Amino acid sequence: MTAEAAFTGQPVIRTSESDPRNHTSRHIGLFYSISADDADKWISRGLTKRAYRTFKSFDETCLMVRAPLLELMSYLRAADYTVPNVRYVLYGRPGCGKSTTLTQAVHFCGRSGWFVVHEPEMPRHLRYSGNVEPSSFSPGLIDHPTYAGQWLAHFRKMNEHLLTTSDGSSPPLTAYRSVS
Repeated sequence: MTAEAAFTGQPVIRTSESDPRNHTSRHIGLFYSISADDADKWISRGLTKRAYRTFKSFDETCLMVRAPLLELMSYLRAADYTVPNVRYVLYGRPGCGKSTTLTQAVHFCGRSGWFVVHEPEMPRHLRYSGNVEPSSFSPGLIDHPTYAGQWLAHFRKMNEHLLTTSDGSSPPLTAYRSVS
């Protein structure tokens, strides 16, 4: 409980800090509001339908700051990105908050200016493939053109602040990792 709450007698359940990059251990257990623009970019996929119905009912996207998120953010900040990819595993029983933590981590990475490649629905697309075609690039494999188009549109929406438009006169600039 904060000092303001102690004087007013009102319990504090929210934090005014809406940027996940600034969350600390004193924010654990408090809810933070996510702007409509951020929610549309980074929180629009990955949670349960029930969570999205709640957001719509209250006309607000609001998530709780939890300790696993802060731990994951500390690992992401401390990682050495000059070495091969670092992998993290979120584990736990069903319903303990893994998807919510991952969604908040995507929000953190997006706000930090990182490219976000997130696909929470991959198992569903592989299991219930509606529109498939034989691959034109790799014989014996199949393509999912409808799904690929939807995913590329989602990728563009999440990373549009980092993508630049090109007039086609020069090839796009790509950052490559140096391998030594």
